[in-house]
Amino acid sequence: MMRNKKDWVCTRHCLNDFGLTACRSTASPVFVIIRWSITSRPAPIRSPQCLGHRNRDWPMGDRVCVPPNCSFEVNDAEEPWTYSQKFDYIHGRAMLSCFSSPFRVIKSAYSSLRPGGYLEMQDPQMPITCIDSSLEGTALQEWGRVSCLAAEKRGRKLTNSKNYGRFMEEAGFVDIVEKHFYWPCNPWPKGKKEKLLAVWTQQNLMDGIHAMTMRNLTTGLGWSPEEVEMLLVETRKDIKNRRIHSYIDVVVFYGRKPELEETLYT
Repeated sequence: MMRNKKDWVCTRHCLNDFGLTACRSTASPVFVIIRWSITSRPAPIRSPQCLGHRNRDWPMGDRVCVPPNCSFEVNDAEEPWTYSQKFDYIHGRAMLSCFSSPFRVIKSAYSSLRPGGYLEMQDPQMPITCIDSSLEGTALQEWGRVSCLAAEKRGRKLTNSKNYGRFMEEAGFVDIVEKHFYWPCNPWPKGKKEKLLAVWTQQNLMDGIHAMTMRNLTTGLGWSPEEVEMLLVETRKDIKNRRIHSYIDVVVFYGRKPELEETLYT
């Protein structure tokens, strides 16, 4: 379990009406939401305090007990960051449709980190791809194409995640690491682990594709709700079709803000 100091922010989401929230924790481990993000960044532990992050505004319900040292804030990450304190670790996940200028957000994160602090960004790379030609001419391929086109027309490209490393470098980060995780869209792979991952990915797609598509295509391309529904009917069939060997390329970038002594001699 990585322990760190505090957390950051959030912003609006362009594909649906989910808000993004974040929590700050100064002692109690808040690990359920951030376990994957923690394991992907093997940074040294520098603080006995713990970071927690919740990147969607899911209803918590009355029965959820929030630790007294955990607070939640809702902010727009594209606006100036006005936090009074600096952070040791800033984490962003599933943000690919959130920002008109990801570089501006990454630059704000850099300015809000302590020297030696880390920024980590995790996002799928769109559109969905394939290991062979089985995706060609499918509704799933068309869904990816028009989703990217609509988001670009709305000023929030779905293809920006591939540029996070360059944005980090331009912002001043060093020791930037890029990792890729491949999520099959349905259980077409042979491996047991891969099949389990595929089941999760397929269910996420089936549950979320309406929310990811309706607002994007109706406002970005002027489609009618009926046109969107027709595309989704066929796209859902393709998601479940094991003869289509599609997958999502999930990319993780993390980088470090230089220590003060490093900047003095560069």
